[in-house]
Amino acid sequence: MPDDAASQGAIAQLLAGIQAEDCDALWRLLEEATVSAEELRPRLEAHRAYAAQQEGLLSGAAALAAKAELALAFALLQRLEEGKVEDPQRALAAALLVYVAAGEARALAAGSSAASAERGAANDGEAPGEPRLARARTRRRRTHGVIAFALGLGLLPLYFVLTRQSNPTWKVAPREGSPRTPPIDGAQLRDGTSNIHRADYVEPRRCAECHQEKQALLVAHPHSRMNAEPSPESVQGDFSGRQLTYGDYSATFDRSPEGYRMTLEREGRARRRWRVTRTVGSRFTQMYIGLQIEGPEARDDAVWTTEVKLPFGYWITRVRWLPANYFDSDFLPDYDAAGSNEGAVRALLRLHRWERSCIFCHNTYPYDLRLRARMDVVVGFPLDDLKLEPAPPVEQTLLADELITLGVTCQSCHFGGRDHVTREAPVRFLPTAPDLEFPAATASLVETGRASAYAVNSICAQCHSARVTCYPDGSATWNSREAADMLGGACATVLKCTDCHDPHLTEQFSRATAASTQVALCVGCHEALAEAPAQAGHSHHAPEVSCLDCHMPRRVQGLDGVIRTHRIGSPTNVDMLRQGAPNACNLCHLERSLGWTLAALARDWGAEIEPQADWAAGYGRDLEAPVGEVWLQHEVPVMRLVAASAWGHSPLGRGALPLLLAALDDPNPVNRMFALFAVERVLGRKLADDEYRPTDTPAQRASEVDALQRALR
Repeated sequence: MPDDAASQGAIAQLLAGIQAEDCDALWRLLEEATVSAEELRPRLEAHRAYAAQQEGLLSGAAALAAKAELALAFALLQRLEEGKVEDPQRALAAALLVYVAAGEARALAAGSSAASAERGAANDGEAPGEPRLARARTRRRRTHGVIAFALGLGLLPLYFVLTRQSNPTWKVAPREGSPRTPPIDGAQLRDGTSNIHRADYVEPRRCAECHQEKQALLVAHPHSRMNAEPSPESVQGDFSGRQLTYGDYSATFDRSPEGYRMTLEREGRARRRWRVTRTVGSRFTQMYIGLQIEGPEARDDAVWTTEVKLPFGYWITRVRWLPANYFDSDFLPDYDAAGSNEGAVRALLRLHRWERSCIFCHNTYPYDLRLRARMDVVVGFPLDDLKLEPAPPVEQTLLADELITLGVTCQSCHFGGRDHVTREAPVRFLPTAPDLEFPAATASLVETGRASAYAVNSICAQCHSARVTCYPDGSATWNSREAADMLGGACATVLKCTDCHDPHLTEQFSRATAASTQVALCVGCHEALAEAPAQAGHSHHAPEVSCLDCHMPRRVQGLDGVIRTHRIGSPTNVDMLRQGAPNACNLCHLERSLGWTLAALARDWGAEIEPQADWAAGYGRDLEAPVGEVWLQHEVPVMRLVAASAWGHSPLGRGALPLLLAALDDPNPVNRMFALFAVERVLGRKLADDEYRPTDTPAQRASEVDALQRALR
């Protein structure tokens, strides 16, 4: 056990974080700890040996609790070492906490025993002997029992939270990362400017007084509607009384004098009803935040006062309501072996608090509140680069009355604009304040911030750095992590997000959509490939295949389709090839084997890659099988999703139609949606509800898929 006050303080914070289920605080504190998984195992082994020696001193309850603690720690550690934990940092935190807690119990019990012995020796007229020793042993057992049993009970729920069932995923290689902080060429500029505190911000209408054109673009941009109050203008879902049947449940979406409502019933009996308080998104899909207004909970329960993400969303481009697990690849299969979706609905009803999650990236608020949260996913700039002095208490809840605006508006990216509005000071693309320590914010960086990849990309990273599951190379499988992915790629220090994306324009009008612009940006640095013959000699492909197809392939689940990764990398990444993750070559050449791909990489690019024996597990035990077909059967759900999308866009898609129809019966709900997109793209028409419904039970889907296979044979 650590003896110094700082270590004890860190332990106290970790324990407090567990009690508050404050996962972000745990991640941050764990990053500062010095105990690794490799170091933790021998410590746990030593503790197990000690516990075995002392077992005779423990009461029955205490012995049971001590064994449970050790079993918990070793179970977490084993899952961590085998790569079977959804978040390794959380598992290590839990195992470390169990070790710490068990040591605390031993120390407290030892202290109590020593004190008991002293008191016993001080008793007048009592000679040392068996009765006193028996009483001391009884006191020791009681102390051990109370402490160990309490710790065991307190940590047991954590075990179930941290080792809950999760989808199969890949082992992610350690990331070296790219240098982000620019060389510091002077002292921090301190000129009294402040743009991070609430008093530094103005109402958005003040921006519009001069920047009317930009304001018009903002109003049309999805950023401004990332969160909005519900109104006929903001609500995209059909609340006309529409109903959705989902297994044993039915949902109704309607309006009443109290507002937009969502009601969930089970076989006409148990009922919950929510009032919509916010909308999330406006372009492809729309989710909803709300307050429960009817349900079985006691009136003092948190469900009545906590704004939460509601269990159903509206797929705008599909014109249909769906459960929230049909939008997100991290959800588990929704029907169990008995054909029940009760577990899935229970998962959807867990309190997903708006004020601790969605609110941070979908709205505009003072930058100092990002620093207060101390979460890398919302600070944007590297956490080690800047800090407030004195440091405020960590607070990872953001309240509605702390916002400047709902939605992402001007001052999310430009920081507080009061100085710009009142005295026409230049907009500063770096957070600045007299109480902010930011050594990189020198006069030269302040002056060139708009052109600095470090500054611009850090601003985008405030929202586009979501924690999602990753591929073996550390890149995201799901969208909303574009900035973090780019920062881990090959061009992180020179390429700015705004080189491709104009933040004032919706994507269909932005520079990113033009293939010629994409290639021009690449050859701006890679000058040797500026001319068409050089490009052809490098790519070994026709001109319509661009740099992005090989170095930023489509392998990320977006809201309405599979989009490009923002990790600029190479098809030769061995971590990706080893585990059967998507590689750029086979995303186009779906009918080819991995052996063919490795031969092409060696022949055309001189990349000699020798597959190892363990590679076969990622390719259906056959490195010569068509990779596109293998991917449709891959154990990792998002790989099946990406493969279905690739076949749907491929000229070979018609030949793969039987496989795509089979994917309509995938156990994971979002995979069925993307398989449906692929099937409809291949067929050139929509499937009617009487042909197929992705929300149907497994038995119903099997019948529907069988009928489609026969009809489309």
